[in-house]
Amino acid sequence: MNGLFPERASNKVNIPDDTDTFPLFPVQKSLLKILENPNHWNLSYLLFKKPGWRKEPLAEVLRELSLYHEAFSFRFFKKNTAFFQRRIAHPFTSCLFEEINVMKATDTAAAIDTEMINAQGKIHIFSGPVLVLQLYKAKTGDFLYLVTNHLLFDGISFKIIVGDIFRGYNQCEQRKEICFHKKTGSYPDALTQIYEFSQSRVCMNEIAYWENILDSVHIANPAVRPLKRTQRIERNMADIKTVILSPEECHESRQILRTHEVGAFACYLTIMGRTLCAFYNIPGIIIHLVNHGRNWEIGPLTITRTLGPFWLTFPVYISPGASGYPLDEITETQHLLECIPHSGRGYEIVKEIVLENTEFNKKADSLPYNILFNFIGFINEFTNFTGDDECTVSTYMKDYNRHPDAACPYSLIINLRRISKTLHLQIIYNMLEYSRAEINHLSLDFKKQLKYLMRILNSTEQRKAYDLK
Repeated sequence: MNGLFPERASNKVNIPDDTDTFPLFPVQKSLLKILENPNHWNLSYLLFKKPGWRKEPLAEVLRELSLYHEAFSFRFFKKNTAFFQRRIAHPFTSCLFEEINVMKATDTAAAIDTEMINAQGKIHIFSGPVLVLQLYKAKTGDFLYLVTNHLLFDGISFKIIVGDIFRGYNQCEQRKEICFHKKTGSYPDALTQIYEFSQSRVCMNEIAYWENILDSVHIANPAVRPLKRTQRIERNMADIKTVILSPEECHESRQILRTHEVGAFACYLTIMGRTLCAFYNIPGIIIHLVNHGRNWEIGPLTITRTLGPFWLTFPVYISPGASGYPLDEITETQHLLECIPHSGRGYEIVKEIVLENTEFNKKADSLPYNILFNFIGFINEFTNFTGDDECTVSTYMKDYNRHPDAACPYSLIINLRRISKTLHLQIIYNMLEYSRAEINHLSLDFKKQLKYLMRILNSTEQRKAYDLK
C-alpha cells in the first residue's frame, strides 16, 4: 500500500485558531440528530479501466481538487450538544489517495471488497479525510474506488468531483496545467442564502402548509410499525434490485402517460403509495421525497457547479382513492405535487431553522414512517461525466455501504432509476426492521401494480367499461 496523502492518525477533532465558524445546512442538522455515527453514511463508486491509471497524476489532481473546491475546507465539530462547521486553513488532509496491489489475490472481487470496506472506515467528517480515492492494481486492469460522505456532498456534487478528477487527470497526461471546470457560487454564500431565506416572508408563508401536512398525518395515520429508535437504524443494511420495465415497456409507458397528460413521477409515486399501503395494511402513508436543490428560487446565487449537501427532503401524504380507476389517483397526486410550495425546498428550512426546538420540529421528527422515495430519472453511461470512453462502472460496485458502522438514516430507501432505457427499482432496507422476503414481496407488488396500471390506461375497451359505470 502506498499512501501519498497522510492519513490522520487520531480521530481527535482538531480545531485550529485561524478558522471561521458556520451553522449547518438544514439537511445536515436533520440527519445528525438521527445518525449515531455520521462518519459512515457514504457515497461511493467503483470504476474499471483495462489500460489502467497512473498514481502520480491521480495524487496531484486530488491535491489540487482539495484546494479548488471550498467544501473540502469544512469540518464538523460539536460544542455542548450542538453541531457546527468550521473552515480549516489548510485542507490538505481532506483527501486521501492510496494505491493497493491485488494482483496476487486468489479472489480479486473479495480482495477489492475488503479494501472498499476499509476505505469507507477512513472517512471522518470531523478530522478528515472526507474523500478517499483508492487505486486497485489487478491482473485484469485497474479499479478506481471513490468514497465520500453524504452529509458533506450530495449526488450531484459527487458527479462534479468525479468529472473534475478525470478532467485533471487527462490534463496531467497531456502535460497541461490542471484547470477544472469553472465553479459557481461558493459554499459559504450558499449557506448564507439559505439562512437569509429562512427570515423572509416567503418562507414564513410556508409554515401553515407544512403544519397542516404534519397534523393530518399524525391524526389519520398513527405508526403501525414504529421504528426501533434504540437501534439507530444504521446497521445491517441490505438491498434488492429489480428490473421493473424493459426498454420497450419504458417507451410504451411514456407514450401512454403522455396521452393521458400525467407525469411519470406522479404515476410512480401513486403506485408506490398504493403498494406501501397494502404492504402495511393502512389507508395512507407518509413518504419523504427528495428535491436536489440546485435550481434555487430563493436568491440570486447560482450553485449548479458548487459542492455541498444541497439536497432537501420533504413529506407527502399518499392515500389511495376509492374511485376504482388509478388515473384519478395519479391526477390527484400530480395536483398534490404541483401545490407543494417551492417544490418542497422550504420544509427542511422551516423545520431546522425557523421552527427549531419547537413543537413543529418534534412532531416532524416523530413522523410514523421513515421512508425515502427517489426517482432519479435517466442515468446515462458513466463516461458522460468521466470523459473516458474506456472507463466503466465495475460489476463489483456496491450501492450501499457495508462497513460495520455504516449509517443510513432511513429504514427504507426506494430508488427508481432509468438505466440504458430500462426502469430499475432498488430498495435499500434495514434487516433489523424487514426480512428479505418482505422486501421482495414489496418490490414484486410494485412491478405488478405498475404493469396493471399501464394495461388499463392502454386499453380502450377497459376505459370505455369504466366510463359506463
